[in-house]
Amino acid sequence: MFKILGTDGKEYGPVTQGNVIEWIRDGRANLSTKARKGDDTEWKTLADFPEFVPTGTAPAFAPPSLTAPPISLAPAEPTPTALPLAGLRARFAAAMIDGVLQWLCWMPASIAAARIISERMANHDTPSLEMFFQASAESFSKSLPFLAVLVVVQTILLCRRSQSVGKLLFGLRIVTVRDGEPAGPLRAYLLRGLSIWVLEQVPILGKLFWLVDSFCIFREDQRCLHDLLAGTKVVKLK
Repeated sequence: MFKILGTDGKEYGPVTQGNVIEWIRDGRANLSTKARKGDDTEWKTLADFPEFVPTGTAPAFAPPSLTAPPISLAPAEPTPTALPLAGLRARFAAAMIDGVLQWLCWMPASIAAARIISERMANHDTPSLEMFFQASAESFSKSLPFLAVLVVVQTILLCRRSQSVGKLLFGLRIVTVRDGEPAGPLRAYLLRGLSIWVLEQVPILGKLFWLVDSFCIFREDQRCLHDLLAGTKVVKLK
C-alpha cells in the first residue's frame, strides 16, 4: 500500500499499486510525484519504486518535461477514493454493535423458550432436543416484531447510506473498489449482506464459510470474502 503526497501538500491513501498506476495513466501523478510505501516515513519519488519503473526496461511511464507544471493529485473537492481503509478495531466494534442488536432482538424469544422448558421439566418431562425445538418455535413470535424493525432499519441504512447501524456509529462506509462511491442497494445490501447471510445458513458449510470470511479481514487490503464477492471495501469517513 502507498501514500501519495499531492502538490496541494495533502496526503492521499493508503492506495494499492494498481491505484497509483491508474493515477499515472490518468495524468494525476507522474514519476516525480512524492510517495511512501507502507509504514515508511521517508518520502521518495515514484521513480524510486521498481513497481513503477521495471528493471531492465524502459520506464512504463515517462515523467513530464522539466518545464511542465506540476500535476495535482487533488480534484477541486476530495473524492471518496482518497478515504483511508477502516481500521480493524473500528470494523470489529461496528460488527459487535450489529451483533448485539441482533442478540437483543432474540432475547424475548430466548426468555420465553427458557420459561417453557422450565415448566415442562417441572412437570417431569424429560429434556430433549425435540423439546428445545418445540419451545423455540412456540416462542419465536416474541422476537418477531423486534427482528422486523431491525431488518427494516438495517436495510434502509445499507441501501441509502451504505452503512449498517454499527458502521454509522463508528463513521465507516461500504464503498466500491472501482471508484470509491457508496456501494448502494445492489452491492452493500444484496451481494454483501443478504446473499452472504443466506449462504451462512447452510449447515456446517455456512459456519466454515463464516470462519474463512472473518479471517480474510487480515489481508493487506482488509477485504473479506463478502467484499470480494460484492467488489467493495470499508473506509473511514473523515
